[in-house]
Amino acid sequence: MRITLLLACLAAPATAQTCLFPTECFDTEACVEGGWEVTLEGDVLSTDFGDLAVIARPTESDGTVVAEGTGMVVMLTPDPDAARASVHMDGTMVNYAGTCMAPDDATDGTD
Repeated sequence: MRITLLLACLAAPATAQTCLFPTECFDTEACVEGGWEVTLEGDVLSTDFGDLAVIARPTESDGTVVAEGTGMVVMLTPDPDAARASVHMDGTMVNYAGTCMAPDDATDGTD
């Protein structure tokens, strides 16, 4: 029973999900146009700064993950309409607003 519960808690999406964040807000400054992109695949969150290990999935119902690595901690809530990410590093917080492509919407580029 405990092993089953543990495995259920650690279950990860089987396909990659890419999120685009055109809006970024540094600490208490006004939000500006951004261009950050992340890809969540299994227990890895890939960013422009490198790959981060997913260390928690606090709310399985909405897909939220917490990942850390390369000197930062990221909390990502992927959503096709209103994705959010919060990045914490070196005393700085950056919040992102954008959208995520649903895993089943991904294509191989051949139509």
